[in-house]
Amino acid sequence: MANMFEQIFGSKTRVQLITIFLRNPDKGFYVRELSRITGQYINSIRRELENLEHFGLLKTERKLKKKFYLTNDTFFLLPEFAEFIFERTRIP
Repeated sequence: MANMFEQIFGSKTRVQLITIFLRNPDKGFYVRELSRITGQYINSIRRELENLEHFGLLKTERKLKKKFYLTNDTFFLLPEFAEFIFERTRIP
C-alpha cells in the first residue's frame, strides 16, 4: 500500500509528511522535529516541505527563530485529501 502512495505522491518522505500533517491539523512542526519523527534526512524533509507549501497544503509561521509548518486549513482539497489518506491507511 505504501508503494502505491509513493507512486501517487512522489516519495516516501512526502507520504509520511502528508500523513503527519493530516493527523495533526492544528499542530505546527519544525524541520528537525519532522526529521526525528520520520527518520528521514533533514534535506529530504526541507525539499518535501517546500513542495507541499508550494502546492498549498502547508503554510508556515515563524516563532522564536524557528519556522513551523502547519496544515493550511484553507487548502481547497483538504477534505478530499484527508479522506483519501485516512480511508486508504485506515487511520482512526
